[in-house]
Amino acid sequence: MERKISRLKILLAEISDIQAAASVLEWDQQTYMPSGGVYRRGQQLGTLQNIAHTKFTSPGIGKLLD
Repeated sequence: MERKISRLKILLAEISDIQAAASVLEWDQQTYMPSGGVYRRGQQLGTLQNIAHTKFTSPGIGKLLD
């Protein structure tokens, strides 16, 4: 049981780190983003959000929560 909880904490920490990185990019986009960088920043944010979502909704997380 403790191994599962430890593994879950590690996975959730990784997801949290990805979401934190996305938050930094969002902040930068709203405060310092040059107009020419909007398209690329949107791609970056989409990629990070997709990774975080995929990890959070993975079967592995579900099994650990069971």
